Amino acid sequence: MKYPILYYPKFEPSQKWLRSILLFFDEIRRIIPADAEHVDSINTQRLIQLMPDAFKTVSPNEKDKNIDELNFSRLERAFALIKDQAGGTPFKSFTFEFDQEGHVSMQGNVWLSNAKLEKRVRELLFKYDLANDIFNPFTGSRPFGDTFPANEEASNLIVSYVADRIAQRTGLDTITDVEIPYTVQSLDALGASTASLHREGEGLLAAAIANIAVPESIERMDVHAFQELRQTFQDIRAPFHDLIRSLSAHSKMGWQQNAAAMETRIQQAINEYQRQLDVYNKTVFAKKIDKWTPICLQGLLGMLMPLSSEAVQVIESTGIFSIEIMKEAIASQAAEMEHEKTFRMLCRLGKRIDRRDTLIRLI
Repeated sequence: MKYPILYYPKFEPSQKWLRSILLFFDEIRRIIPADAEHVDSINTQRLIQLMPDAFKTVSPNEKDKNIDELNFSRLERAFALIKDQAGGTPFKSFTFEFDQEGHVSMQGNVWLSNAKLEKRVRELLFKYDLANDIFNPFTGSRPFGDTFPANEEASNLIVSYVADRIAQRTGLDTITDVEIPYTVQSLDALGASTASLHREGEGLLAAAIANIAVPESIERMDVHAFQELRQTFQDIRAPFHDLIRSLSAHSKMGWQQNAAAMETRIQQAINEYQRQLDVYNKTVFAKKIDKWTPICLQGLLGMLMPLSSEAVQVIESTGIFSIEIMKEAIASQAAEMEHEKTFRMLCRLGKRIDRRDTLIRLI
């Protein structure tokens, strides 16, 4: 079984985010209009060269961009709210940065492609002072092809709608690197359906768990080493998605709900993941202890689960007790352990990345 996912809102996510998600999905599709003049960073270009089937593009068609009257009215109310919350003057400060590779980035607003939206939506952005037209005074052209700088929150609202339409058409779930609170606010503003919320919710949960499980050093890994790592751990994808579905079901993310409720349930699912990981780590700790070796528990009890009254009595009377009792106490708490194989693979993956990063730093 293959695990593709539709990414938005940017043309290219950060290397840390992209590599983390590529470990758990067979294919990431990003939304880039056919006439966009986007050039990927060198690191992303190298990833695509080595793994051409892992990172692909999809272009929105006219139906994907078409916003019906109901959602157009919602969008206008959302734009008005964004402007009001900014005191009537949305943030419009731009700073351009040029790197050694010749790429240009802008701090402040984000670049929104004309090809991603209807003409009347573009006009709506300018009506509420949420966009600007910038031209090169010498050439008369825009600095980044057919794009213009727009307020990030407003831009994400539009792209989130387009992504949902593409997801419906292609049967894909969506995933984003935008923070969860901003994402659910976008979904609420556009009156997203329960199906859209569920589709978006599991993608947000998967991204959050991947971000927790994968060390930051993944972005420093050589692209060939990353390709080897991804191939070595390709069997992690199916159990990872089983875990996501289980966490989603546990937190009732598929229930009828609004976006605010979904945010709460995503956090509940993340907390459940942390709880299960904690159970797994303590179970592994117990298995590593030599049988019947006495140990002083001072300073160690905080690492362990609540012990039985029998164990507590032994500690109070002697200050030490057999490791067997400690192992039994932990095992009794670990009976509810779920997805042990998945947690084992996730821990091995994290250790492999950290170990390689440590070796590189020592060289």
